Amino acid sequence: MDDLPMEKRMEALPQITQRKLLSIFDNIPDVKDLLIDPAIMKPLQRFTGIKALRAHGIEKIYRLEEGQVPVTNMKRVFLLCSEYPKVRQVLQQIQAELQQQEGKPLSPHLILVPGSMSHFAVEKLVEEEALCGLVTIHTLNFELMKLDQGLWSLEMPSAFRNLNVQGDITLLKPIAKALWSLQLVLGRPKLLWAQGGMATKVVQLMERFPWPKDTNKSKEGTLGSLSIVCRDIDWPSVFLTPVTYTALVDQVIGSNCGNVKFQSEAGASSAPDGIYLNSNTDQVYCHIKNLHFSSVFPYLSIKTKELQMDAAKITKASSPSEMKAFVKERLTQSAELKKSLAQHIATCEYVVEQIGSSYESIQIAETMALSGRKGVITQVEDLFGQGLLTLSQCMRLLGLLSVCGLSEDFDAVLTQFLLSHGHKHLCTVHSLGLMGLHVEEEASTSIVGRVAQVVKRRTSTIQEIDKKFKVLFPDGKEVPDKALPALHMSYVFSGSYTPVVGRIMEWMIKGEPVAQLEDALKVLPGPTMWRGSRGEYLPRPQLPVVPKTHIVFFIGGVTYAEVSALQILEALTGTKIVIATTSIISKNTLVEACSKY
Repeated sequence: MDDLPMEKRMEALPQITQRKLLSIFDNIPDVKDLLIDPAIMKPLQRFTGIKALRAHGIEKIYRLEEGQVPVTNMKRVFLLCSEYPKVRQVLQQIQAELQQQEGKPLSPHLILVPGSMSHFAVEKLVEEEALCGLVTIHTLNFELMKLDQGLWSLEMPSAFRNLNVQGDITLLKPIAKALWSLQLVLGRPKLLWAQGGMATKVVQLMERFPWPKDTNKSKEGTLGSLSIVCRDIDWPSVFLTPVTYTALVDQVIGSNCGNVKFQSEAGASSAPDGIYLNSNTDQVYCHIKNLHFSSVFPYLSIKTKELQMDAAKITKASSPSEMKAFVKERLTQSAELKKSLAQHIATCEYVVEQIGSSYESIQIAETMALSGRKGVITQVEDLFGQGLLTLSQCMRLLGLLSVCGLSEDFDAVLTQFLLSHGHKHLCTVHSLGLMGLHVEEEASTSIVGRVAQVVKRRTSTIQEIDKKFKVLFPDGKEVPDKALPALHMSYVFSGSYTPVVGRIMEWMIKGEPVAQLEDALKVLPGPTMWRGSRGEYLPRPQLPVVPKTHIVFFIGGVTYAEVSALQILEALTGTKIVIATTSIISKNTLVEACSKY
């Protein structure tokens, strides 16, 4: 197994998750029903199937929703996220079923996937519902699961809100356990870099887990670096509008575990029911996923014409043998290609329909904000007043103005935002403040007041970051070519911005001066930590990192724009970069994180 490619070896991780789940089922004797939280349906499909569940005692499977589910077996297993509303709903449902099944030995089991509730909090809630001794609680920690080539996730959708908004670190332990398992499979990296308070806590938790004595000896040299970064080191990558296909589709439509699902009203038009963002099984998607959106449709048009030419060949076949050869060699491929082209063409049409005329106006406002031009506040205020922007688009613009340090007349923008979407979103604005964004200027000009202002803001402005990392292109610089191959990571934002993590990885791969990297990291929030191949403390890293295999783990989520940027870097440098995360930051992630009170 040591000779296998890195991602091939990582495929053992979903198998570990499956084995842990099936082991829980094996410890519950007799046949049983399984009720699954809808939020876990898609991740569950990534590591197990119906056949495996049946083989381990599951007779019937239900979708866990409000309302009573018919009791067909006395043993019932509930698989759900440990979020308070869901756990309470299930416990109340169990209480109602116990009352209906008087005299029958109903045996409910809860399998909890880590969420905002700790095991202790769940036990306390069980006690409050008078179910002590009646309900058995199990815990299932997901290992990393593969969403696409080079992209892995723990599928913790609540991580963004819990970690970035609420400051709840309950999820850090299962995150640390997953990264520990990753290193058991791949071996310890030559270099470990952690940036941010939560990232360093995860490393400290990993160091408490036992390491087999032969971990370093048997697998040394597999992994060059493991980078663990907190989400708050680069907010612009979340707020800016991307231009690559996958990133824009995800921001406009949204995705769930690598699956883009269209709204019901979209199904009535030409849009498909949904598409899978999987470059391993979809050759068309493999080519267009990191392509500038404006270049996607021309490519699809060319492929469609090629498909039509293939179809014409069969009508011109002069003999049965030629027709047989065509059917054998090309017909199946043509059918798959036709389906894929139809899906992506319909997706492009739907995205263009949804973004409408506001797309260019938003990009103009974003460019003005990044370059610090005067009038950006008025531009954004006008966009809010027109009522053409969704809540998600408005919140991204508010966040961008904040990280760009444009606090002058910010109250006017907030007023217009609240008029457009309702004063119920005062709490939404407050949530942005909890993320270290939207800091109001202090009226006091004293030294104490200014120091308090600096302490309150947890994130550096984009100008401060650009001085060290050179992530902004000078105003007026030529925008990169829209066709592939991309020559710079800023391609994903039409040449205006380079993701910070991408820049740091570029320096680590190319071996930029260590002093330059150390100085630049000081402007990012939180402490910096370096560890060697045996987990020992390193005062400074040794660059470049060898071997050229790297894993970047984002605590709190990653955007598809950052994924595209790192994959462009991978192609430009000839290295192997695997992106891993707690979850994908999708269309409604920011809204749901800041709007739930």
